[in-house]
Amino acid sequence: MTNFNQILSSCTWLHQPYVSAVRDRLVLKEGIPTVRFTAKECFNQPKRVVEEFLGLF
Repeated sequence: MTNFNQILSSCTWLHQPYVSAVRDRLVLKEGIPTVRFTAKECFNQPKRVVEEFLGLF
């Protein structure tokens, strides 16, 4: 059975590192890893971002 419990997160100009760190820890406690990409990566190369994200799991 495939596990689809992963989070892809994009940092934006509104990025709040403290909030992200707290959220990352909360979801990791539930066994859900977070993978971060920059907004620039997601906007300029969305296909590569998705392929890399899916390749990690």
